[in-house]
Amino acid sequence: MTARSYFLRLAVVLLIAASNGFADDPPQTEIIEGSEATDEHTIPAHLLHKAPGLSVYFVSTHFKVYPNDPLDEIGGEVRSIGFGLGEYEPFQIVVASDKPLPAVTVRIIGLPQGVSYECQPVGLVDIKRSRVRAGLTPDPLHNDPAFDIEAGGRQSFWMTLHATRKATAGPFMMRCAVMSGDRTLARFVLPARVWNFPIPLRPHLASMIEFRPWNRSSHYPDLFNWPVEQQAKIYRKYYKWYHRNRIQPGSIFPKPVIRKDDQGEYHVLNGEDVNRYFQQFRQEFPGTFDVLWIQRLIGHTQKHWLDPDTEEGMEKILHVRGYLKAYVEMARKYDWPLERFVWYAGDEPIMPHARRGDGSSKDLPIKTLNVAIRTIRPVLHGMPIFVSAWPFDRELLSVVDIWPGRSYATLNSPMPRMQTVEAVNYGKAVALTTDNSYNILMDREAINHRLDPLHAWYADLPMIEHWSNMFWQKKPWNPDEWFSKTFIVPGDGNLVYPPPNDEEVVSCIRAELMREGMEDYEYLWLLRHASWVIRNSPNAGEECDLLELIDNHLWDARDWIVRNSPSSSNYDYIGLCGNIPGSRLRSAALELDLLREAIQETLAEVNKKGYFQPEQIDAGQKPIRQWFRHD
Repeated sequence: MTARSYFLRLAVVLLIAASNGFADDPPQTEIIEGSEATDEHTIPAHLLHKAPGLSVYFVSTHFKVYPNDPLDEIGGEVRSIGFGLGEYEPFQIVVASDKPLPAVTVRIIGLPQGVSYECQPVGLVDIKRSRVRAGLTPDPLHNDPAFDIEAGGRQSFWMTLHATRKATAGPFMMRCAVMSGDRTLARFVLPARVWNFPIPLRPHLASMIEFRPWNRSSHYPDLFNWPVEQQAKIYRKYYKWYHRNRIQPGSIFPKPVIRKDDQGEYHVLNGEDVNRYFQQFRQEFPGTFDVLWIQRLIGHTQKHWLDPDTEEGMEKILHVRGYLKAYVEMARKYDWPLERFVWYAGDEPIMPHARRGDGSSKDLPIKTLNVAIRTIRPVLHGMPIFVSAWPFDRELLSVVDIWPGRSYATLNSPMPRMQTVEAVNYGKAVALTTDNSYNILMDREAINHRLDPLHAWYADLPMIEHWSNMFWQKKPWNPDEWFSKTFIVPGDGNLVYPPPNDEEVVSCIRAELMREGMEDYEYLWLLRHASWVIRNSPNAGEECDLLELIDNHLWDARDWIVRNSPSSSNYDYIGLCGNIPGSRLRSAALELDLLREAIQETLAEVNKKGYFQPEQIDAGQKPIRQWFRHD
């Protein structure tokens, strides 16, 4: 696509959006096998195959497909599925059948060298006992590619293409078949293209995600009694999953066992095992351990804060100091990259802080963190202090280094929201936490799950912290209670489901689309990197057209995220990570696809001219200690 054709197509999209998609009452559309649905509630679909009692559709991954969703058949050809070297790119094949079909799968042949595919039927989560929402939502991705289809419904198959860094670049046609066992139900072809530019091996946006690969109540009750080799096998599978999805677990295996002896000295009892596996996994999964935390909370919520004025409270603070001192000494002994570590000191004291002035023990969390961090910081050898979901507060200014703020807050919230500009002014590092974010809820429209990395790009934040992965306090699809539309119940934060056996990791749509958002981020990083290289090269004067393309892509990406985000003058930008309004979904999805296509063409041109610097592209995000403003 030329630059002219891209901007002409984008202009058409914007005109349509202005007249239709952005209106409060979107226009009626022609519905296939449906009724009374509007643009907001229908899914655009390309019909690939039609036979008596059977229809096969191509559907973008921007939309989740429910069993009884009406599909809005759109004309024209399916756009080419484009992806770079080292990139994953998903799409959906939706099968609708009047009769039940056993063992249905989608097969692809005709792939270039270095390109592979994966077929995962989309499962359903039945959300029960919710005051706000109930019923089915598509989310889990089954590892078995064959799936029985019930009569009268629609079954989505999540197809993922992947190109290695050495894949054959260029356009190609995929020959696809829908099979029921050994019987062919439908054949069709889809256009695709491997673009000749590299996706960075290591992510440039840190994405620290809580990692606990066990179910405390039932699934792995005896995990820590298993031999370390058996535990390592489980961890290796999850770490591989993290690496594929360009996200980082934050924690390491095995957990250091630190004990105090009779003389009051702290010792790591399993240091050799910890170091051996840490070094192995760092080598196997580059970039997965570029951000690490020592998780030793001083307090959590209003019920568990220590009082440093009591003997018991100070004793516990000194215990944490001894633990961290031994941990850091172990890391230095084995030459671990301490510049990649943080101490995770405190988590979510929102309500105690918000109620300051009500006469209760309002200042205890702030007082405790101040005393604890001042007591412990001297043994950390410069390791930054990280607290999650705290308001940006003057009383904590000198002791907290990294401030991950909540990504969503209501206008009447008593919590003073963190101001990004103010935090950077003080030299702090600001991150984004998905706690209470609309975008992690299971039933949100699919495109929203890829937005947080784009919000981080626009706000110039180095990290996203994702809440509560793989810790099934309750069954994730069956919450016991639901307080509001934005209250995160068990399951919404989980990016994998309890596996049927220890050989599997059961992923979900949200994790796949978080990875897509991370790859969107890499597109923008590559554009900015290319801009810097070109402007500092002797040939800069000859590349005015290419520089204009790059600048326009970066401008349009910013414009897209701003126009499609809910906004208010009362919000700092970091509070804007809500969902794309339903009336804008189709226009926003088409815009994003067109923008990505144009960026892909430009990045291929940049690579062809040799303006990428491989050593910088694959270096990943800066070490944590370089996140802070110093100039």
